[in-house]
Amino acid sequence: MRTRRNASAHAGPAGDAAGAVTGHDRALISVRGLVKAYVTLDATITAADGIDLDITAGTVTALTGPSGSGKSTLLHLIGALDTPDVGTITVSGTEITALGGNALADYRRTVGFVFQRFNLLPTLTVLDNVTAPVLPFKTSYDVPARAKALLAVVGLAGREHTLATRLSGGQQQRVAIARALINQPTIILADEPTGNLDSATGEEIIELLLALRDTQSATLLIATHDPDLAQRCDQVVQILDGKLV
Repeated sequence: MRTRRNASAHAGPAGDAAGAVTGHDRALISVRGLVKAYVTLDATITAADGIDLDITAGTVTALTGPSGSGKSTLLHLIGALDTPDVGTITVSGTEITALGGNALADYRRTVGFVFQRFNLLPTLTVLDNVTAPVLPFKTSYDVPARAKALLAVVGLAGREHTLATRLSGGQQQRVAIARALINQPTIILADEPTGNLDSATGEEIIELLLALRDTQSATLLIATHDPDLAQRCDQVVQILDGKLV
């Protein structure tokens, strides 16, 4: 595991990574003893196997490793899209693995998700895709105005009323990033965000994601196979067979 820019990382009982901030109470995200296994017809797959990890606020962390190593599982657990079998996840001092009901739903609204396959609703316009996550809730801001401002940030001003299916892959990923930001999240989780894009378009998305650290004061965790993206992050966490290496 490599750390840069004073990012905090804890590699388990053996000790903190070089340059890390000691003490998980200083971390925005603190993961301890995380275990998650999935049972199939012929095997039990342990996707998270005793993971300990600290993430400092305002940093970008790359999660690297081969397909099936547990990167996506870790993102889903931190984002509360799935629940661990064992272990705790604490965010901003709150143990989210102990939450339920409305409290857990409230936490999920502080997290923005960017997926490899975009997960846009094909029958909706660009603007409607961006606003969809917050429509069921009362907000303190003008939702359409914020969505338009975010689309301008990701370079899609003027495309608000275009159907999502009429956009290129790179443009759809930009919409997905704008959608992830609509809730003003403190944490953004991106799962292989350049995996379905050509190299030039992928570079544009990398630049956009890295800029969010500064422009949106966001903390990013990015699962990636892209060595260029990983090299440019503040911290690189390698996962193999559900363990940090």
